[in-house]
Amino acid sequence: MTRPPRPHIVARVGARVGAWFRALPVASKLALFPALTAGALAAMLLLTIALGLAGERRLARLGSEYYPTVQATMRLDQLLPAIERALQDAVGTGDAEHLARADALAREFERTRRSAATAGSGGAREREALGARFAAYYAAARAATVRLRAGEVGGAMADALRDLQGRHRRLRDALAARARADQTAMTEALAAERLRQRLVWVACLGVGTLTVAGLAALSRVGTRALTLPLYDAVRAADRVADGDLTVELPEAGPDEVGRLLRSMARMVANLRDGEERLVHQATHDALTGLPNRVLFRERVARARAAAGGGELAVLYVDLDDFKTVNDSLGHEAGDRLLVAAADRLLRATRGCDTVARLGGDEFAVLLRGLHHADETAIVAERIVRALATPFRVANADARVAASVGIALGAEAPEVDDLLRHADLAMYAAKQAGKGRYRRYAHSMQAALLDRIALERDLERAIAGGELRLHYQPLVDLATGRIVSAEALVRWPHPTRGMVPPAEFIPIAERSGLVVALGRWALDEACRQAAAWSHARAPGAPRVGVGVNVSGWQIQHPGLVEDVRAALARHALPPDALTLEITESALLADTDATLARLHALRGLGVSLAVDDFGTGYSSLAYLHRFPVDVLKIDKAFV
Repeated sequence: MTRPPRPHIVARVGARVGAWFRALPVASKLALFPALTAGALAAMLLLTIALGLAGERRLARLGSEYYPTVQATMRLDQLLPAIERALQDAVGTGDAEHLARADALAREFERTRRSAATAGSGGAREREALGARFAAYYAAARAATVRLRAGEVGGAMADALRDLQGRHRRLRDALAARARADQTAMTEALAAERLRQRLVWVACLGVGTLTVAGLAALSRVGTRALTLPLYDAVRAADRVADGDLTVELPEAGPDEVGRLLRSMARMVANLRDGEERLVHQATHDALTGLPNRVLFRERVARARAAAGGGELAVLYVDLDDFKTVNDSLGHEAGDRLLVAAADRLLRATRGCDTVARLGGDEFAVLLRGLHHADETAIVAERIVRALATPFRVANADARVAASVGIALGAEAPEVDDLLRHADLAMYAAKQAGKGRYRRYAHSMQAALLDRIALERDLERAIAGGELRLHYQPLVDLATGRIVSAEALVRWPHPTRGMVPPAEFIPIAERSGLVVALGRWALDEACRQAAAWSHARAPGAPRVGVGVNVSGWQIQHPGLVEDVRAALARHALPPDALTLEITESALLADTDATLARLHALRGLGVSLAVDDFGTGYSSLAYLHRFPVDVLKIDKAFV
């Protein structure tokens, strides 16, 4: 096996020099080229002086006249990169000492420029323009340094850096032009004095010019190669500032630009993580962690747009009687129940299904890849069974059920239609008795339109006085005498006939008309009771009246004033009126309800609990509320 040949000594030296050069800081690399140029100029100047010493005395006098100017120009050329390094050190280290050093170098620059202007070599106007250009550049560079030390980033900072680079380039060009002008003037003067050495001068000037031009070209190419990664970093920072987090940063080296690129890479990674968290928060429910309505609708739209994959369906799930849990056990217990319900939904559905919380106690399930419509019934049945088991929250068993509506994607032209169909089917399941599922049928749309029309008719009926009160007597079994009568609302519709209360009362509760309906029933019952009192025979006992008060009315802040106004308007004694309240209405917003019941009791009216036993049947609540009558539900009789 032959050994590979060793690299040539020149190649080895070149490799070591290249490695040394790459390890240098960017500022040192940028300063190296001007230093070589200055060295070449100095060598040419020394050669010129050596040749001039052999000439006439005039050469010495001219040399002493031009030499200070050239030296000053060289010093200016050295001071500019020194100022740049001081400003960069001030940004990199954050030490104010480097900023003060930059200020001192700037003052030296100005003094050197003035000394060159007074040396008598001409170009005074150009030197003054050079001084003004340097002052503007240094002011911009110092301001940018202060902003960078303060940690400013973004588009404005990038614009300031680009403007600063332009100023720097123009200043260097002006300084180089001034140096060339001074050199040309000195060369011409010396050439005029040394006619005998014309050929030597021409050769010397040619060699020097080629050297300076070569170093200048090398400096330009090298500077561009060194600053190109920085330009790439600035462009990448601009894209990040515009919100593009897919930017690919250039390869990072070991110098300051490399450290900047690595810092930018960490920043972009953090921004991506933050964006992902924000997107998750915007598309998921904070309580259960399930997708929210926005993400669910988006997934339904994507599933409909996807080609093939079988049928899809949406299940709309609503927890029955969840409000009772919130009212009786508190909202914290209700939240825990929602989290547990979400977990049961996930376990009851297939792994490929999307389960979302739409808000409140409403959930939705997206079923994809169905091969037969009957598969939806299987999933819906599992959901109903899973949610029928009592939930253990707040040291109590909370029992809720689930009404599920099913809608097939093939039966809805748009996403909104599909969701609406599932919602209608869910309400049909509730009306059928809760704790069950129903599949959407076209007749449900007609039923919805019928309910909307009935709601409009009910609003007109309340305003137009179409409702009637029927009275169910309460008889004393011992004497056979009627002691009171319960007012029952009836609605003789002009075209539908007698509308059952079980049909229009839920519509009134959902639409909010129940408050106006209850206010009318209260006023009409008080009027009738007052009429009975005035028509009774002398000495005959008075017949009281009972009025049902809904949960919505109990929570309405104007209930007490409505009762007071009705009693006063018809001059009805308060003890002739009994307000009948359901057990579930007592449990809603307990503190506010208790205060309102005490206010009603303070008017002198009687309070009765209707249908006791249909709710949580807590006797402890009866001790808290000022109840006069307890009406046991017929299921216990």
